[in-house]
Amino acid sequence: MFTKHIHWLLPYSDLNIEKIQSHAMASVRFRSGPSISAWLNLPDTFCSAGDSVPGLVSYLFIGKIRFDAGLNRGEDWLYQIHAAKQSGAKIYLDYTDDHIGIGSEAGNFYAKALNFVDACIVPSDAMKTIVSAYTDTDVFVIPDPLEIEPQSVHYKVHNPKRLFWFGHSTNAPFLTQFINSLPQSLDPVQLIALSNESGVSSIRHKIFHPAVEVRVDLWSVDKMLLLSKYADVCIIPSSATVRNKLGASANRLITAFALGLPTAAERLSSYLPYSDFFTDIRSPDFFNLLENPLAFLDRTKQSQIAGTEEFSVSRIGARWLELLGT
Repeated sequence: MFTKHIHWLLPYSDLNIEKIQSHAMASVRFRSGPSISAWLNLPDTFCSAGDSVPGLVSYLFIGKIRFDAGLNRGEDWLYQIHAAKQSGAKIYLDYTDDHIGIGSEAGNFYAKALNFVDACIVPSDAMKTIVSAYTDTDVFVIPDPLEIEPQSVHYKVHNPKRLFWFGHSTNAPFLTQFINSLPQSLDPVQLIALSNESGVSSIRHKIFHPAVEVRVDLWSVDKMLLLSKYADVCIIPSSATVRNKLGASANRLITAFALGLPTAAERLSSYLPYSDFFTDIRSPDFFNLLENPLAFLDRTKQSQIAGTEEFSVSRIGARWLELLGT
């Protein structure tokens, strides 16, 4: 007999709880995945996830909403959240992108949902600052976990040099803008880029720098591990001024460290605690890194020590357990 039922409200039906940590969407893998994995070890606890709240629940976690054509998901979720609240459930909002700040349709939903929540969960201290301006409820920081084991640091440099990038299609514009802005006198380089289908298409058609040969493929953990071994430098261009990136998690940076690649990244708020271990991608030092990646090996080794243990799946799972007072 289960005495505790925890449900993640997510924009998918028939989610397999046992496979949720390998879900294609990072927001599911990094948030719902480690939490459910940890909670399943609790006694008398049942976990579920999906678009519909299955009757009475003890805890309801609101995940990242998605608006599909023909569905009134925003109003439907708000109705279910209100009903769960009325029946005594404790409501948590997992807020990973600042949609309220940019005034999107999702932001309108989250602003209304805040009226029902008992607490918010965010992936970074920067996002905690943002959310605290919207609500008086408690805000807890639980970072995204690292989903790979640290790999060997790379000691071989290719000719031409090979840049490595991975990310969702929403991050692809930062990559294409950065590559196209590089000096025309740049020595020839290759770019290996992994993304989802729309990201692959965008990268393939919107990079036109004459010195950059582009190779793109669909992202998967296995492909990331494999193809990163043939690269020299990992790049993470972004924007420290775009509103919905201000509270971004440090996950991509920590993953780059774990891949064993010298890394050049944007100075996002969540990246700054690790600024000793990566190169500012907007600084002249980026070109020094590109010229001689081996000169940055010590920094790469230190980054793995500093960044990976803190974000292990077990340590992040413990944070989700603490959230429930266990």
